Amino acid sequence: RVELRAWLVVAVGFAALAASFTARSSLGLAMPTWEAEFGWSRGFISTVAALALVAMAAAAPISGRLVDRHGPRAFIAGGLVLVGAGILATIAMSRPWHLVVAFSALAGLGFGTVAMHVVSTGVARFFTANRGLAIGIATSGATAGQLALMPAVGFVLAVAGWRWGLAGLAVLCLAL
Repeated sequence: RVELRAWLVVAVGFAALAASFTARSSLGLAMPTWEAEFGWSRGFISTVAALALVAMAAAAPISGRLVDRHGPRAFIAGGLVLVGAGILATIAMSRPWHLVVAFSALAGLGFGTVAMHVVSTGVARFFTANRGLAIGIATSGATAGQLALMPAVGFVLAVAGWRWGLAGLAVLCLAL
């Protein structure tokens, strides 16, 4: 029973990283559409992505310290809420600064919270034997999860538009 719960933590960690990393990477899928719809340059959109990385880097040591004190559950949940809210706010944007605040600040803080160090800490607490395997499976969500989710997001973007593609990611983050 305890072992089942431990492997459930691995699965949730995998899914959380898959959703978070896919949301972060989705900017590249939406970029051509935003260029056409809003007239924004690739340079501006790339700067927004870079600012999200700065927010992520700033949040990482803080979330790491807080996870040591309080455990990972609330931080993974809170980070997923931040990512989901940031993506929903991105859907509602109409001005360049909206994207900066929604994606770079709000979602960026979530990206720094739903990150490998937080998931690894959560998984490590449940395993003594097979700890490396469990952490490896959970953190592979950052890449393997994208492998599954990015084509789906791209498909929805192509068929229904960028807002629907991002809305699916936001709902996934909030549901997790």
